[in-house]
Amino acid sequence: MDTFNINALAERIGRYLQLAEAAKSDNDPEVIHDFRIASRTVLALEPLLRTTSATRKWRKPVKRWLKALNHLRDLQVMQERFGSHGTLDNKLSSSIRAELNTWENIRPDIAGKSFQRRLQRSLGRFIRRCETYPGYFAVTTLSLWWQTLGEVQTRFAAIRPDDPATLHRLRIAFKSLRYLTNTLRSLNAIPEDANTGLKYWHDLLGDIQDRQVAQHWLDRADADPALSGQQLEEAASLQETFLHERLKFQQMLLQLDETVTSSLSHMLRTNTGLAV
Repeated sequence: MDTFNINALAERIGRYLQLAEAAKSDNDPEVIHDFRIASRTVLALEPLLRTTSATRKWRKPVKRWLKALNHLRDLQVMQERFGSHGTLDNKLSSSIRAELNTWENIRPDIAGKSFQRRLQRSLGRFIRRCETYPGYFAVTTLSLWWQTLGEVQTRFAAIRPDDPATLHRLRIAFKSLRYLTNTLRSLNAIPEDANTGLKYWHDLLGDIQDRQVAQHWLDRADADPALSGQQLEEAASLQETFLHERLKFQQMLLQLDETVTSSLSHMLRTNTGLAV
């Protein structure tokens, strides 16, 4: 882990632009899902690129396009779960068509030429700074890592069993941590197995959120109250699982922090002779 893979950094940006182009014409749920993941990866890298150039003019559109797809993705997930309920499937299909119609008006402007120039300019400036100053990547990434981890720790400490919104806020912060970790793995900056355990907690927090979103949608759709109640019960059960295992979650964070900090500190010492 002495150096990070500059080519992999450019590949992540290229992958995003490729999927943005696909999302302009393809409504397939997997294409939309992959575009959303690529968007989160770019947003995980954005704070690094921001250290060498202004990123606002491409960061804000990335966030806007991602946000525009959030409800569509929620509906597609619900359709996968409730597709066997005929009446619900019809309502979900109708809602999905409405979201796709809205998306149709947005997507022609996704990742246009000026957007691509700005994004590539930010990438180029960051890469040149890293090539000029060998320790730059390690220092800026360590700073971003501690900031991102700190946000997760703060929201973890603020969890209240009687307030589901506190778990939702933790999920958002943890999602950023996971995408940052996976991005650093792809850049060869941290070990391949550094993300061990992250998926379990990401999925658990996501499943809680999915049940809560489904419950609210079912209530608005005047669906069978029993089905809505089932979502509430499942969300409560999953939340209890997380609260029961919260010590394991904290231990996972501590181990992950040790791995990431150690890897980036080693990279900094190797490239500059400096120690953290």
